[in-house]
Amino acid sequence: MAQIERRLAAIMLADIARYSALMERAEARTFERVRTLREELIDPIVGRYGGRIIKTTGDGFLAEFSSGTAALLCGIDLQRLNHAREAKKPQDDRLHLRIGINLGDVIFDGNDVSGDGVNVAARLEPLAPEDGICISGAVRDQVREELDVVYEDLGEQYVKNIARPIRAYRIDLANTPSSQPIAQAPKSSKRMFAAIAFVAALLSAGGFLYWHGSAPTTPRAPIQVTDGPTKKDFAGLWITSALVIGNSKYLNHPVLENAGNDAIAIATSLELRGVPVNLKLDLSEDVLIKEIEYFKKQSDGRSVQFLYYAGHGWNLSGRNFIFPIDAPSQNELLAGKTLEKVYPVDNMYRNIAGKMILLLDTHGDPVSVPDNVVLTFSGSPQHIARDGYRLPDGTPSKHSPYAASIVEMLSGTEENLPTAFLRLAQRVGKKTNGAQIPWVSGSIVGASSWAVDPAKH
Repeated sequence: MAQIERRLAAIMLADIARYSALMERAEARTFERVRTLREELIDPIVGRYGGRIIKTTGDGFLAEFSSGTAALLCGIDLQRLNHAREAKKPQDDRLHLRIGINLGDVIFDGNDVSGDGVNVAARLEPLAPEDGICISGAVRDQVREELDVVYEDLGEQYVKNIARPIRAYRIDLANTPSSQPIAQAPKSSKRMFAAIAFVAALLSAGGFLYWHGSAPTTPRAPIQVTDGPTKKDFAGLWITSALVIGNSKYLNHPVLENAGNDAIAIATSLELRGVPVNLKLDLSEDVLIKEIEYFKKQSDGRSVQFLYYAGHGWNLSGRNFIFPIDAPSQNELLAGKTLEKVYPVDNMYRNIAGKMILLLDTHGDPVSVPDNVVLTFSGSPQHIARDGYRLPDGTPSKHSPYAASIVEMLSGTEENLPTAFLRLAQRVGKKTNGAQIPWVSGSIVGASSWAVDPAKH
């Protein structure tokens, strides 16, 4: 018999507004969309904040967290990212989440939960606006830091089957602009297992940019993910699709605290521009291969694809590799018998029909690439690729300097790709006091002519 345990916990309860109507209109399609939402967004972000999903229903879920702050941060990220994902769909076809969060006494009985803490969360959830959150007074009292949201005080609410009034606060995220980041995490480690090698490099005037090719634990002060320019047009290019990968929970290598957070932030920035994004976190070998190969198949003569990867990387025998989370240990890789278990970077763009921009937040050595590819690494051979950095006030960031700079780049209005990458490198250099210098491989000047007629897409 499972042991019954009673403890204080934060409970999140969420469902999808008007789910029955969506199912009636397109049952199979709605079911698949909700399953995808759970797999690609809800499960990884709840896990990122230390939460645990206890049960799911057709259109919702119940999760527990160790603190009200963690639950609220998770809810804010869930709503903002889902809102960005759904914004380009017709109004009556969007999946709108509503979330209720309470901090209280919870009874844990095996895989089931009950108690007053759960009951109050269930009553708060219907009070939440679409794409918003309703929290109890207990949660509001625990959250002491500025989260860049507006709390609407609903006063004392009398809800079904609970005799006492419940103080409630509503957070409407759909109708309030935000500069709050996506997915926060502390600490920093290093994304580098490569040996130092020589690079034919050019230090661009006024910036920190190595060029190779035919032409030039507590959340604090995170990077800013703004609403920005809401269009696919970026630096003169019409980005047709994006694959964003964040690998952090490695089994045989150091965990990267920020890699998943970086991926979520960049996916959000792209989606705010209207770019269709496939966000994937913590991919094993077989899934990593499957996702990249599927992405490549979407390439055609008119496509400009965007691929971002955050995680460990390595160069061996002149070839760059990225690591799935189940990659063999460093000693095993050095023995040369398990290289098939890591993914060659050149395979990411091999035989693609269209164009591709690859931003790899890991260390890499210079290589030649085809004319239809621009390949960037966050760390040049002489410099490590950092998982985090110190903000001007000395506090640790929640993102790598490269990812933070990419988000700033995507929020900008650079008129061409060479300028965009020069400023990207300047930002990274500034954040690290010159300790980290990205490099670019490929004909970046030629890439400025990649612009695609948006009328054809």
